[in-house]
Amino acid sequence: MVKARRLSAARRPARIPSWISDKENQRRWNEQFIGIIKRDYANSDAVISAILNDERLSKLCATKIRSYVDKDVTLSLNAQTKARGVKYIKRLKIAIEGLRAAIELSMDRGNEERALQLGKVADELSQGLGRCKQAFGRKRRGRDRDHSLLYQCQAFLKSELQQSITIRTLANLVNAGYEADGISLKDPVTEEQIRKNLAHFKRNNPLWRNVIDPGFQQRFKEPETK
Repeated sequence: MVKARRLSAARRPARIPSWISDKENQRRWNEQFIGIIKRDYANSDAVISAILNDERLSKLCATKIRSYVDKDVTLSLNAQTKARGVKYIKRLKIAIEGLRAAIELSMDRGNEERALQLGKVADELSQGLGRCKQAFGRKRRGRDRDHSLLYQCQAFLKSELQQSITIRTLANLVNAGYEADGISLKDPVTEEQIRKNLAHFKRNNPLWRNVIDPGFQQRFKEPETK
């Protein structure tokens, strides 16, 4: 019975964290995060100082960092990836099965040329099916956290500030994010850890673009500003 309950729980999709649609929750968390980076890094990190000089950018940065440090966000994104993979694989298998049937019919009717053409398409789809495990693998983006979120944050800040965002700045932001989220770490996140995580992500996702589901992405509303 216990095993059955565990299996049932494993099949349930991870829910999108409630804070994503809760503006008041986001506002409080963002204020706490901004207070931490102002206290600890405003005078020692020029990039963080520049972020703090822009109220809108500060809030957006806070939301992006929170989405990275909150493991429930990663779990939700992983569930979405798995669901898309299951759906895509099912469609591929149906298509391949249909093509194989069409090949047999074409051969029965003596149309070898059409059978050959259909066979090529079926082979292409079969090769695609073989790549699905890697394509929809959730660990490609990180085992503990989805590092695409941090990579995206780095690219966003670089675009907004028109300057490079160092690994040191990312480590400072992540540590502030963990503190704001009430996550107690035995040791602070180091620059080397951030560097390795992003290198792992880039190595395993060389053609990566923003693969986050658009419906999920839209839930990260830009904070209201006065």
